[in-house]
Amino acid sequence: MTRGETDMRTILVTGAAGCLGRHVSTHLASLPESQVRAGTRVDGRPAPTGEGLSAVVADVKDARTLEAACTGVDAIVHCAAGDRQVLVNGTQAVLNAARSKGVRRVIHLSCSTVYGSAKGAVSEETPLVTGLGDEVGAAVLKAEAEALCRAAAAEGLSVVILRPTVVMGPGSPFWAGTLAQRLANRVWGTIGKVGNGTCSPIDPRDVATAVAAALDADVAPGTAFNLAGPDTLSWNAFFAKYNDALALPDVREIQPESLGVRVLQAGPAKLISRHLPTLKSKKVENTLLSAPDFGELDLYRLVATYPTDKAQRALGWTAVHGVKDAVESAAAWAKAEGLTRRTF
Repeated sequence: MTRGETDMRTILVTGAAGCLGRHVSTHLASLPESQVRAGTRVDGRPAPTGEGLSAVVADVKDARTLEAACTGVDAIVHCAAGDRQVLVNGTQAVLNAARSKGVRRVIHLSCSTVYGSAKGAVSEETPLVTGLGDEVGAAVLKAEAEALCRAAAAEGLSVVILRPTVVMGPGSPFWAGTLAQRLANRVWGTIGKVGNGTCSPIDPRDVATAVAAALDADVAPGTAFNLAGPDTLSWNAFFAKYNDALALPDVREIQPESLGVRVLQAGPAKLISRHLPTLKSKKVENTLLSAPDFGELDLYRLVATYPTDKAQRALGWTAVHGVKDAVESAAAWAKAEGLTRRTF
C-alpha cells in the first residue's frame, strides 16, 4: 500500500506537540495506511514533522479551528491536556466536532489517576473519582471528560477510552523533566515509607501502539482500557533508577518528615507565582521545584496495579518497553535538554 492510494485513512491527533501527542502522531504516520494531521494551537509548540504528517491548527478551545481540522477525518485521537477548558470543555468540543463531521472513531487519552485512591488490582470496572470529599484536581477533570465520552458513546459515537499509567519517556513534562531537575539539584531521591507505593511506568511508544490497535478494534462504544508498562516497582526504586539513568551521584535519601514542611513552605511561593508573577524570583522557583503537593505524596503511598488483560484480549496489545527502556530514553532526552545541570 502506498501513500497515494484511495483507501488511506486520515487521523487527527489533538495536542500533537505534547509528549503523548508527538509519539502517537509519529507512530501512526509510520503506518502505511495512515495520514496524520498533527493538531496544535496557533500559538503552541511546533508539531512533529515527517512523511505522513501534516501540521494543522486544531485548538480544542476554538471550535472553528477544530471543526475545520476534522473535515474529511476518519478518526480523532484526543491527546490534548491542560486545565478544565482543555480537559473538559475541550473534550466536549472534540466530541461535537466528531459528530458533526461524521468521524468514525474517537480515541480519548485519559489516565489511571481517574481511579483515585483505589488500591490493589484496579480493573476498568472500578468506580472513578467523583470530586466529592478530598477528590480534587486533574483526576476529577479527567473523570468528567470520560463521562462526556460515555454520554457521546450512548448516543452512538464510537469512542474508545485509554487509561495509561505514569507516562515515562522523552518530553514527559513532569516525570522526565521536573523529576530530572529535582534529582539533579539534590532536592529529591528516595523518600522512605512515603515512597513505598507502587508504579508501573509506561513508555509513550507503548501508548502509541495501543492507540493504533484501538483505531480498528471491534469494541463497544465507550469501552475503556488500562494501559501499563510490564514492570511494577516501588516509587523509591523508580526514583533511584531514574537517578542512575541520568548519571547523577548516588540517589539522595530524603527524610519523609521534611516533605510536609516543604509543602507548607511552597504555599506562599505558589501565591506569588500565580498572582504576582512579576515578583517571582529564583528563590521562589527553587521552592516550587523542591516541593511536592499532597496529591503527589498520596500517589507515592498508593499500592495499586492496573491489569491490562482487557487490552490484551480486545486490542491484541501488550507493552513491550520495560522500565529500563523508559527511564533510559527519558534520561537521554533530559540530558539533551540540559535538565541535569544543577541550578541551585
